[in-house]
Amino acid sequence: MNAIQAMPKQDHQSSLASVGARLKAARGEQLAARARKGQPSAIGQGMRAGVELIAAVMVGGGIGYALDRWLDTRPVLLLVMLLLGITAGLTNVYRMTKSLDQSVGLGRALREAETKENRRIESKER
Repeated sequence: MNAIQAMPKQDHQSSLASVGARLKAARGEQLAARARKGQPSAIGQGMRAGVELIAAVMVGGGIGYALDRWLDTRPVLLLVMLLLGITAGLTNVYRMTKSLDQSVGLGRALREAETKENRRIESKER
């Protein structure tokens, strides 16, 4: 006779329930770890924002400087391209922070609220 047959029916059901609860907790932890893994760290985001801004200004300034030397229009094109570089860098940083809002901030809260509302409506329809 094996151990499952020797076990009373109530003990068997409670052990299955405890195994089910442990599996559910492990799956929840695994999903939470996957969600955290997809989100970049704050330091990484700050470094990315700085690099985006500096790179855009450097590229704009470099193009402006090169055009000024080639066309002999000293500081005019350099200043114009620097302004364009600053604008491009700030736009990139804005887009990056906007996408962060969708994944962690107000955007995420709104999606969760919408999901709860949809579930509530579906449960009423049944």
